[in-house]
Amino acid sequence: MHKPAHLLTLAEAIEQIYFGASCENCRDGVRRIDLSRLVVHLGPDVLVQDVRPRLRCVKCGGRNVIISTLWKDNSMSDRMIEYWK
Repeated sequence: MHKPAHLLTLAEAIEQIYFGASCENCRDGVRRIDLSRLVVHLGPDVLVQDVRPRLRCVKCGGRNVIISTLWKDNSMSDRMIEYWK
């Protein structure tokens, strides 16, 4: 059984999920986030849930970001997409 996406480390997440973010302030669309770049910048052991407070919208600079994850493994269809603020 998989861990919930927000409890994965960045190193684990690279293999298991696609990661995106959208801004609630300016309603800028979902942008895919490169997890391998986050690993270089933050380290492989940082939890996915700890990334959100560090994100900033590229359009308006706001931090009111919604995270979305999509599992790469089709067997997780019951939990294919997770969102959190």
